[in-house]
Amino acid sequence: MQKIPDESVKLLSEFGLTETQARIFITVSRLGSPTVTEVSKISGIRREEIYRSLPGLERSGLIQRIMGHPLRLRVPDMRTAINLLVEQEQSRSKARISELADRATNLLSIIESEDSPEIESTGRNGEFSLVEEKEAVHSLIAAIITRAQDSIDILQSRSNVLWLLSGVGEQLRDAVERGVKLRILTEPPQGRDRLPKIIERRFSRGSTVEFKYMVELKTLFLIADDAEACLVTSNSVRLPKAHLFWTTNENLLSLLREDFQSRWHAAAHWMTVDGVSISEPKKLFVERIPGFGHTMFVYNSEDMKLRFIADRLEQCAEDRFAAVYVCSSSDMDMIVSSLVKMGIDVNKYIEDGLLAFRDFKDNLLHNDGPIAEVVVDFWENLYYERVDMGFNGFLGIIDMDYALEQISIEDVVVFEREIDKVLSTDMEIVCIYPSESLLMAKDPIDLFNVLFHLHDAVVTEKYRTVVSVLDE
Repeated sequence: MQKIPDESVKLLSEFGLTETQARIFITVSRLGSPTVTEVSKISGIRREEIYRSLPGLERSGLIQRIMGHPLRLRVPDMRTAINLLVEQEQSRSKARISELADRATNLLSIIESEDSPEIESTGRNGEFSLVEEKEAVHSLIAAIITRAQDSIDILQSRSNVLWLLSGVGEQLRDAVERGVKLRILTEPPQGRDRLPKIIERRFSRGSTVEFKYMVELKTLFLIADDAEACLVTSNSVRLPKAHLFWTTNENLLSLLREDFQSRWHAAAHWMTVDGVSISEPKKLFVERIPGFGHTMFVYNSEDMKLRFIADRLEQCAEDRFAAVYVCSSSDMDMIVSSLVKMGIDVNKYIEDGLLAFRDFKDNLLHNDGPIAEVVVDFWENLYYERVDMGFNGFLGIIDMDYALEQISIEDVVVFEREIDKVLSTDMEIVCIYPSESLLMAKDPIDLFNVLFHLHDAVVTEKYRTVVSVLDE
């Protein structure tokens, strides 16, 4: 029998087993139903040590004794045993978190009860700080909102506003419920506007929340009580990854306050944004963030398609975006197994809500063709579900090979056109086409030309954007 790998022992140790228990467990699982002497010989652990370790392994349900002479041991079921280890570690973690929460409460009460030395005010100069780490950015914004007593004014890009409503949504809701006036100024929608509905879901009816739209937001910031503010240092990076410049400097706060007020009075109320209320209607549809919108991916091989999907899923996990993959039900198992082989923990993604699968036929076809209302409702429902779950955005991936087999080219075009009605800056829908199927169409040149104009970008198998409507 091969030597027990140190890596296996280390992994089991992370689940609460001692090194001795881990080696006994691995040895028994390999041998099937060995005697204590056999376990001792293979593992190098003395028999008395094995007997001392058995009660703990038995209580955990990892090992059973087979009564008889001589005594034999067995692992009831390897998968069940590992799942038990995970559950036990989860229970220990929850208990530890609960303990730390209690200690934190006690610590705060002790600190707050102590007399604090008076600190001389910095006066009009105030303070400045640059915050760069993602977790620190999140904490800073949450703290500013928590400290607010009278007002919070937010001037941010649409994607940043959506992150604020989810990432620090609880703090914003608490602030509004204690009477803080919240004003949000952001970019106008691209297509159907979901922001009003999201705000309605986040805050109770009659809340002191107002929001307006304006194009060309150059300086992005959040100001609370005219007492502190944070500015985003780069408009090209979204929260919470963007660096923040925090200040209590009265001169700078005064400038920001005046800037927000002037923009607020010039902005259009969200209910009047129809392309007429804004003085620059041509700029109503602001430029999408790169990587968002309606994308077409053309591939030559299944391997490249899977690589593309895997890359996008990993990016979604990093950015806290939820993804939904739409394909035929017969392809789902193959997609899952292939992604697992490529290193994607599909089960974990599904469990965390980062990934879901939907059957094309069951959700998007009716009487052998797509119905416009069905397409719009399907994507909108998925989007709202994910936003309510606290995700920063949404990615839909559609395997159009199945659509080309089941419906006419005309219906494919209808389907693609309807997608544009549901897009926004925190949402991307990628339609993936096999090049072979496109070339087999009756008039492939005309088909590709139509599809080209229906997408914001067309990406080739080598991940090179060969067409981008936004660049025109």
